[in-house]
Amino acid sequence: MIRPVLTIFVALMVLSVPRLGFAVDEKTIAGSACISIGSGDVLCPLVRDNTSNTNGLSDIDVRVNNVTASTYVGCTAYSIDSSGSTVDWSLASTTTAGIQWLGMVIDDSADNGTYSVLCEMDAGDSVFNVVWEEF
Repeated sequence: MIRPVLTIFVALMVLSVPRLGFAVDEKTIAGSACISIGSGDVLCPLVRDNTSNTNGLSDIDVRVNNVTASTYVGCTAYSIDSSGSTVDWSLASTTTAGIQWLGMVIDDSADNGTYSVLCEMDAGDSVFNVVWEEF
């Protein structure tokens, strides 16, 4: 009887130890939050709550559905400064049909700038969601 209680106690102690490392703030939006800008292309604005960091986003993943094999779906993540100029960008694309994850990283950002993802796709293709990690 002591052994199971001891095992549970040790497990709880391990789980309660603070984790060391870099803190990231993961966010997600549904594809329905993206804005159609014609010809099947969509623009997805990304919420930024750490407006003073200049080291970008550690990870951006866009889940898309490419309905036709061999057709191009590409998404570009942008970091824009407060005057509207591009600070950094990253592109990921696929020609594989079906649901695909497109991963990107933005290394640089500007104080009080913004982030967005622009996806170039055919009519009928779609963005399911965007997930990103902010430092």
